[in-house]
Amino acid sequence: MMLPLPSVALPKNNPPMPSLGDIRALLPKSYEVLRSISGDMSGYPNHDDDPYGSWEAIVQAGRSYLYGESCPLANYLRRNSSPLRKWQQAAFHWAHTHPTEVLIIESRQRIWRIGLRGEFVQFDLPHHHYGGERSWASLGGKSRLLINVD
Repeated sequence: MMLPLPSVALPKNNPPMPSLGDIRALLPKSYEVLRSISGDMSGYPNHDDDPYGSWEAIVQAGRSYLYGESCPLANYLRRNSSPLRKWQQAAFHWAHTHPTEVLIIESRQRIWRIGLRGEFVQFDLPHHHYGGERSWASLGGKSRLLINVD
C-alpha cells in the first residue's frame, strides 16, 4: 500500500538554510541550551541498514506500535499529525544541511533531540522526566507525525 506523502521538494531560490543562531532566535524564552553534536538518529552505523529510514516504513511502524495493524491508516494520520512550530521548521531545514549532526535543545521541562533519519527528520523527546519519551517524524517540514510514545 502506498502512503500519501507530503510534498518534500524545497522551493528553488530558497533563502539560506537556518543557522543555530536563527533557530535560537525562534525558540521560546524557556529554552536555554542549543547545541549540535556529531551523530545520527538511526543508531545504525550504515544508514542503508536502518529498516525504518523510509517514510513508508516509519509510518507503518508508528501506526502498528501505537494502535495496531487494524487501525485504518487515514485515522492514524489524522489523529497523530500536528503542525511544526516555526523553530521546528527551522530545525527541520537545519537537519537536512547537517546530516551527520544531531541538534539538542533544552529547557527545564524538555530536552529535544532532532536530526535527519533517512528520508525524514526525527524529533525526539528521549527522556521520561523531560517531556516524556516521544518521537515524531516530518517529511515535508510543515507537519509532524507521532510515531512513538513510551
